Amino acid sequence: MLYIAKVYLKRQLLGVKLYEKYEHFVSDLADEKSALYENVPEGTKFDARRPFIVTSCYDILEYSTVFEYRYENDLVVYCGQAMTEENVRRSRDD
Repeated sequence: MLYIAKVYLKRQLLGVKLYEKYEHFVSDLADEKSALYENVPEGTKFDARRPFIVTSCYDILEYSTVFEYRYENDLVVYCGQAMTEENVRRSRDD
């Protein structure tokens, strides 16, 4: 599965990053010095280890597939599953 992470500050898109494993995303999410936050303006204060987590989309089995990690100063990190050509091919074969 491929995951897409988008970083927003005050509703302005600052960056997009793809991850092959959700664990890699979580590791970057918890590290304020990771490449995920490279476009966040210097001086923006937030604690990467303490987001307010919001689920915003559910699959057929009612498992959440999209998460928003919200921080103070209107910093939001969105993470969801990315559809690739391979995913589309697999779903057609099922």
